[in-house]
Amino acid sequence: RQILMQIIDPNLGIELRAEERIADVCSRIVPRLEDSEESVSTLAEQTLLSALWVSHSDSRSESRCLSRFVNVCSRLAPMVYRKFLHKILSKNLVQTNRQRFQQFVRAVIESVQDLDSSFTQLQSKDAKELGSIQQKRAILVGILEAVSISEPAIVEEHCQILAAYLKDLAKLPAEVLLQNSVLSILVLVLPNHRSASEAFLKEIEADVELIVCQNPVPALAENAVKLLFTLVSSRGFSSEVAATISRQFSDFLDRHKTSSEEIFRNVRVARNCCVALVRYGLFLAYFPVETDVLDEAYKLICSYTELGQRIEASNEEREFSGASLSILDSALQGLTHMLKKHRSYLPRSTPILSQALEFNQLTRFRVLSDLYDILLQEEHRNEKNALGDAGMEEDIVLAAEDDSEAGYLAGCIQSMLPTLITLASCDDVRARYRLSLLFGVMIRQGIVLPVILVPPLVGLCVDAADVRCRESSNRVITLIGERYPQMLNSGAVESFLASFQFAVRSFPKDQDFIGYVGLALETKSGRSLLSGVYNLLGKTSRLSVLTALVAMLDPHAQSSFGLKGKLAKVSRLPQASAYYAAHLATLDYGLAGSSDIWKQGGCSAAENRHKIAREEVAHVLASMSKIISSTGQVVLVDVKAELQSSTLSSVERLKLAARVVPLCILLKLKHYLKTVRWKKESEADDRESETDEESRIPVFDISEIPIQTLLTSKDAWLPPVSNAVIEAQFELFKRMMKLDRVDDEDNLVPVRNPRRRKVTVPTPSKTKRTRVPKRKRSSDSDDSDEDYAGERER
Repeated sequence: RQILMQIIDPNLGIELRAEERIADVCSRIVPRLEDSEESVSTLAEQTLLSALWVSHSDSRSESRCLSRFVNVCSRLAPMVYRKFLHKILSKNLVQTNRQRFQQFVRAVIESVQDLDSSFTQLQSKDAKELGSIQQKRAILVGILEAVSISEPAIVEEHCQILAAYLKDLAKLPAEVLLQNSVLSILVLVLPNHRSASEAFLKEIEADVELIVCQNPVPALAENAVKLLFTLVSSRGFSSEVAATISRQFSDFLDRHKTSSEEIFRNVRVARNCCVALVRYGLFLAYFPVETDVLDEAYKLICSYTELGQRIEASNEEREFSGASLSILDSALQGLTHMLKKHRSYLPRSTPILSQALEFNQLTRFRVLSDLYDILLQEEHRNEKNALGDAGMEEDIVLAAEDDSEAGYLAGCIQSMLPTLITLASCDDVRARYRLSLLFGVMIRQGIVLPVILVPPLVGLCVDAADVRCRESSNRVITLIGERYPQMLNSGAVESFLASFQFAVRSFPKDQDFIGYVGLALETKSGRSLLSGVYNLLGKTSRLSVLTALVAMLDPHAQSSFGLKGKLAKVSRLPQASAYYAAHLATLDYGLAGSSDIWKQGGCSAAENRHKIAREEVAHVLASMSKIISSTGQVVLVDVKAELQSSTLSSVERLKLAARVVPLCILLKLKHYLKTVRWKKESEADDRESETDEESRIPVFDISEIPIQTLLTSKDAWLPPVSNAVIEAQFELFKRMMKLDRVDDEDNLVPVRNPRRRKVTVPTPSKTKRTRVPKRKRSSDSDDSDEDYAGERER
């Protein structure tokens, strides 16, 4: 923010280079609008507004403001800058500065018209310059779309200029973005545009019908159908018209379904069927139709999903018009569009959606995206209901309990939950990110118990390929930790241990492997990727997690801590030991970072963090010492015997090596936590003044321990290990055990011998006292009274 304030200081003068720097800095701040920390996102929004929204109201200021918006958006992807514009040009800002925004919108329209004239002059001359003009024009209309979302009446007078862009058939990406923004603006503006003439509305309707019927681009379909419904319903709409349109769709699709061989052979027929299926689903979602018409349409679309599955199974998928449009994908799009409006069909559609998740990546991503959209739609509906009168709160709750629409959706999601959890460890990056968003909405809506989703979410927190997936999963885990801490604590141990499989499977196969230690660490800070999850746990749960992770380094430990089947076997591999040790080495214990936790003093907050870190690290070191003193000594005896006599067979040597490697990692971890991890007193005490390089945790290096790479692509076991590698492992273990013993002796704290108190023997007194025995009960013997009397005489 300070850099931006220096650049835009009017006393320094504004030059072209300064404007470029403003756009560059702002484009780097835009991703922080979605930051999980609310204070960061708020500060980012304020900084962008102060840099882009010029306070003066004159023609020069408007052009400068518009130029800055265009420069920033041109550096961002279309989906990113659309979200950015909707966030910055908020309803509060537009309504507060209504007069100013009217001038701003006029400046945008003038810029669009200037670009149109430049485009006409340069046509067929310079393709690069034409592409730049089209991109700027799409960005300018996107700015108008953001303004119309906040206040549609401001853009009302410019509808005729914008409607002219619907006459051309959009094919290029910039043209599609432009037409999509225009369609969205008209959907928002026309319902309240009373001064629009009948001829103008009919002209728009004719253009939109052409887009619906002839333009196969999927991005334009939904807004075009929505605008068509708005135009038709404005002059009265009867159910007979909807039935007629539905019959035209069904006749076309029925005719080609009966001759399915034609779909296999003819690319044009297949493309038309794909487009018709998506448009049919949108028509059923927006136009009111009778129940019998809905039933027939649902059966027809489901029959196309079965046809698409047969095509996918026979590997007959084709590429149409540059985009992979399969029959199955288009049928699923049409089905989900219909289900968004008519959720009573969800129970019947659940098997179809579950089966579609098992097909290719395109189909899987399509289903996950549609499910996420349906859940978001339900969340927005609940938020609107919650904004009602406070006195109606009880009625709203009762209505929500009896809401059949929400019940259909919850039942569908719960039925698909096992499949969704399994997909969390798939090799598709986009699907994993979409699942993290889907799990977040499910938790917020209370559709499933959070404890069920803790293991896959913790696994997604160590995603090796996508930072967005890690950030999204951490936000959901934070939500669970704040609302349901006991559920997070109960599933913590199993989740930490199962994360190894998620980390290995998520690593991209086309990249050089970074090692099993690298899978557990953040690239920038060197901390464990699970530090955020770890610090959300309670004290008892944190100690349980540490105990379980240390136990994974003990080759003789029997407990699997809730893991079953193949997952329990994988967690015992030497590669898993390296992964677990990396977490133990780099966890942010007590939020103390890399500062010296053994140093006394400092502020109370720092001392409290250091105290928590000392307790947890001491617990880890004590657990490791127990393993070394028991299992380590047993394995050391076997290793020495094998090095002297070499009597074991090759299989037995491999088994012994599998016991040696985790112990070597354990010894390395113990040395690291005692001597390497923590910064000493000579380092800077103020953590806020440290640079990124200084605050980075020291590297946990186990490169001297030979560990093979798993064949994750084929999901196979390890290949044979050579005798030379085994010999090196044995010698290394023997040497590390010796160094550990010496290290423990050097680090022993001298114990001061307590002063012994002198023991004095008491001298016997001159007069002896005679002990009188206790009187026995009369029931013990018959002579009890006589004995007692004799004792008294003596």
